[in-house]
Amino acid sequence: MAMQMQIDDSGEEPSSKIMAPSSVSPSVSVLLHPLVVMNISDHFMRFLAQESSEDSQIIGALIGTQKGRTVEISNSYELDCNFNTGKPFLNVDYFKDREEKFRELTDEFMFIGWYTIGSSPNETDLNIHQQFCQIYDSPLLLKLNPNCNYATNLPVAIFETVVDAVDNQAKILFLEIPYTLATEDSERIGVDHIAKTSYSETTSTSSAADNLLAQYNAIKMLHTRVKLLTDYVKAVRAGKLSYKHEILRDISSMCQRLPIAKSKQFTVESVNQYNDVLLMACLAAITQGCKNSDEFITKANDLYEASGHRMRTFFY
Repeated sequence: MAMQMQIDDSGEEPSSKIMAPSSVSPSVSVLLHPLVVMNISDHFMRFLAQESSEDSQIIGALIGTQKGRTVEISNSYELDCNFNTGKPFLNVDYFKDREEKFRELTDEFMFIGWYTIGSSPNETDLNIHQQFCQIYDSPLLLKLNPNCNYATNLPVAIFETVVDAVDNQAKILFLEIPYTLATEDSERIGVDHIAKTSYSETTSTSSAADNLLAQYNAIKMLHTRVKLLTDYVKAVRAGKLSYKHEILRDISSMCQRLPIAKSKQFTVESVNQYNDVLLMACLAAITQGCKNSDEFITKANDLYEASGHRMRTFFY
């Protein structure tokens, strides 16, 4: 089922001069693989760590297949573009070299379009897009919005270009098109493995750590939502926002459903559980200390015996 992805912009305003009217129907349907989104996100994070500037731009190529009016975006790779000058300049030689290397690996994929970061297309995107149009016909544009913090859907938008008459002149306009997330079993397993964050240098992971991380993320999201509700109530009481009785009734109903946690029995059970947790942590620390002491004594005895004193060990 196709999902129309809409993004809340955080800094850019959509330019109506380069956007086609919503009455125009898209000419293709797009299947987007999650590997592409992860590649773009990884590209942006690495570039941001090197440049230390959120205003920096990145671009890359989208590759996939096209069968009739169905376009499938399967992978991507990075490209080079000079943004230091007043007009962005695409490194065409580098692009053709990367494309040739990909064709040597597989003939299945072809150039579909290009990607960058942001929400709505702007004049810079149009300039780069025109440079791609000189090499390929009708490339697609994918934009990933890294500043969309509370999006319910993927902060990704895909655009195609149409030619329309503006002020009696033919002009290239961007048209946002819906897309569907598509994945294969092998890709799903690989992406799931990559998406898991590792907090140690070893390959083994603790089930307890995974459980605690899941609880932490759930509590963090709950705290964010509750803070949003409290900020809304404070703004209403201060007169900054108008009363929305339906919203206030929902908040009141939610508060009434919360369990009462101020009873004496709850306090006693909470303290007992807290003490049990501290006791388990203390026992774990003592056990680890005994293990470290035993290893130290064993190594010390081995060194003592290696020095030639075989009559009696150092500690036993």
